[in-house]
Amino acid sequence: MKRENPPHEEIKKQGKTPLGIIIIFILVIINIFSYLLSSLTKSVFFFGIRVSGSSATLINIVIILLLTAIAYGLLSFNKNLWKLAIFWYSLVSVNLLFSLFNTLHAFSSTEGISYAKNSFILLSLLSFLSAALILFYLYDRRGLFTKRHNQYRLPENLFVISVTLLFALSLALLFYVSIKTAYHEKALLTQIKNELAMVNSSEQSSLCASKKVFYEREMCFATLMMSQYKSNKLTSYTCNSLNLTTNRATCSALLGVESRRINTTMCGSLNDNELEKLCSAARTADSSACSGLLPELRSRCYQAIKMS
Repeated sequence: MKRENPPHEEIKKQGKTPLGIIIIFILVIINIFSYLLSSLTKSVFFFGIRVSGSSATLINIVIILLLTAIAYGLLSFNKNLWKLAIFWYSLVSVNLLFSLFNTLHAFSSTEGISYAKNSFILLSLLSFLSAALILFYLYDRRGLFTKRHNQYRLPENLFVISVTLLFALSLALLFYVSIKTAYHEKALLTQIKNELAMVNSSEQSSLCASKKVFYEREMCFATLMMSQYKSNKLTSYTCNSLNLTTNRATCSALLGVESRRINTTMCGSLNDNELEKLCSAARTADSSACSGLLPELRSRCYQAIKMS
């Protein structure tokens, strides 16, 4: 049987914020920290597409400001900020659907990583269900924000248990995928390094190109990129063979360091703090910046400056 919810003013007098609202507030704060982390790595997924560089930073800043406003609106029962929260979770739900379809497309022709495919599909579904559930709850509790009576269709306890369970399952799945992927990539990287060491430098590119599985081919060329850069033999062919935007931007910037054709945009597009320092040091010919780099990159940094 449906029940009438207490009016906004009565809840305000009682000083009791519904547990569901508190749970959503905590999740919003967690999201703010996750987007802060994304702004540091200069990358973000938007409608299933990975955005990097200054565009990603701008998107992250806008989202952080939006989430901060939503967090305040949840605790203050602000009507306009409630509407913003409805808009945000509607956008998140659509974004997660795009991510799901993008994941299905990305893995459709990929072999050897069924655990990753199934895990990411399940994670996308769990995230979508969480966002849709929060969206429904916020709309169901609209009387708290609009100061009008309305009937609850979703019991408080059911929402709290459901959204907590979905969040816990998502965290467990992320942990599983992270551990499994780290172990798999470490083993694969060792295998690729051994394979590259067994052939002549003139045959290394052909070896990478011969790999049929996408992520193996990408890792092979990324490994070859760093190997060629350290030995001052980086080629445009290696850069063009990379498919991921971040890897290709990194390769182009490193190639720019070699040829002295460097600009601020190239350095800013790197998704690695060490490489960004190297790129900036070479661009500005500032040898003092080289001292803070890792040993394997420090010598290349000094060499790049001497070339200027």
